[in-house]
Amino acid sequence: MPAAPLPDDERERLRALVRYAVLDTESERAFDDLTALASQICETPIALVSLVDAQRQWFKSRVGLDAPQTPRELAFCAHAILQEGIFEVANALDDPRFVDNPLVVGAPDIRFYAGAPLVTSDGFKLGTLCVIDRIPRRLSAHQREALRILGRQVIDQLELRRAAAMMARRLLEERATSGRTQAGATAAGERGGRSAERAFLARVTHDLRTPLSSIIGYAELLAEAEPQAPGEVRAIAAQIEAASGHMLRLVNDILDSARLETGELALERAPIELAALVREAIAVIQPLAAASGDSVRFVDASSSPPLLGDATRIRQVLLNLLSNACKFTRDGRIEVTLADGAGEAGGVTISIADSGIGMDEAQRRRLFRPFAQVHGAAAGAGGTGLGLHITRALCERMGGSIAVESEVGAGSTFTVWLPLAAPTTAIGGASVAVVDGDPSTRAALRQALGQAAPLLFVDDLSEAIAFVIDRRLRGVIVDRGGVSGDELELLHSLDRLCQDSSTPLVLASAAAAVDPALAKLPRWQVKEPAAALLSLLRGRRA
Repeated sequence: MPAAPLPDDERERLRALVRYAVLDTESERAFDDLTALASQICETPIALVSLVDAQRQWFKSRVGLDAPQTPRELAFCAHAILQEGIFEVANALDDPRFVDNPLVVGAPDIRFYAGAPLVTSDGFKLGTLCVIDRIPRRLSAHQREALRILGRQVIDQLELRRAAAMMARRLLEERATSGRTQAGATAAGERGGRSAERAFLARVTHDLRTPLSSIIGYAELLAEAEPQAPGEVRAIAAQIEAASGHMLRLVNDILDSARLETGELALERAPIELAALVREAIAVIQPLAAASGDSVRFVDASSSPPLLGDATRIRQVLLNLLSNACKFTRDGRIEVTLADGAGEAGGVTISIADSGIGMDEAQRRRLFRPFAQVHGAAAGAGGTGLGLHITRALCERMGGSIAVESEVGAGSTFTVWLPLAAPTTAIGGASVAVVDGDPSTRAALRQALGQAAPLLFVDDLSEAIAFVIDRRLRGVIVDRGGVSGDELELLHSLDRLCQDSSTPLVLASAAAAVDPALAKLPRWQVKEPAAALLSLLRGRRA
């Protein structure tokens, strides 16, 4: 029995195999689904994801075979990685390379073999996705094409697995470098770590999109290659496509979020007929509304001239808000109203009101935080938890704001405010930091102050401390629904730092009332955020 010769690039090929860190790992559903699909489409009792190591072939996934590996000298796959395209043996008893192979003359009694090489992006063949039968046969043209497509999906899963591992490893390295894991790390160091993480996420999520896009494409091709496939096969292909699509949406959301937070997301500035854009978004969302039994009504009450902004990003905001309204409203109504902005701020407002399940106050306050899913999976959200966080960031990047009013069982109203012309650059000068602003308070501050001051919104007290240490602020406003435990200690630290740097600090009444020691600090009513902030801009503490 002649063993397969070694490939010319054997040393480099083995190094490539090692870098995927997949040998001797546990089974994973992503690979098992592909192996099962190969077995069903090719109608063979055995299917394997086989990786050819120096002395063995090891099976990352297997159907119809108990052995986790076999010696390389017995491996059909060792011959397959020497070929271009699918390597097929119709009858091993008629092939001098395999006629006396122990895997042919004994269990598992191989007669038929077909293997699609697993070729990396830099051209190394790591192994195969192979199918095996105990009777002689040949694959049909459709089966060969399906096996080829599935083999490419296997390599994309390996690429995706490797990219995710690199993300985790590099994130730990970034944290170690920035000092976040060291005892006594300063708040400024933590802020530096967050910036490094955001930049890193932007890089890595960009790299993740390529294999995910390929997996989705292959799943679609697979459905086309086997139009007469059994229902179970089509169902598995659909699951692969759906899961990959969800992962791609998550990656895209993370990439958008990272770009927004690092200031790398560029915006267009062009005239926009907003009413036409709203109607277009409603038309796109109509099938989802119909599936939920919802009626959608548009009221155009605006007399404003065309908006100067980014139509793509405004459409993204509208579609996200409309799809959320459909998700949480059943057999109800959704009303979209376009109106002129009030007061000196001017601009335009877009309100999206639904008659859905609504939210309580605690849910409303954390709604826009990253990865927050206030209704959970039980409500059928099924999202990434980044959609509303990105929506708010886009609104604010365009110089606008978003607020929400809601009542449990009565529905929610999201109101987007946009200036008539999006800012070309960020406002210069020292910022006023607003800590954990209530969504409505945050929106009111954006509208009331317009271009008067750069507002720096932060999610937690530790980040506010970092900014006080790291830069000169014109003032700090803390708007918290409740402060206790570690947060109370952070609030005292923030107060001391503000005193040392002569930075005015104002607390919302609810936050100031939690500790008598904070009673000396100026307080403000949540309904009057602009007045409190204007007092800071005039250099007074209250």
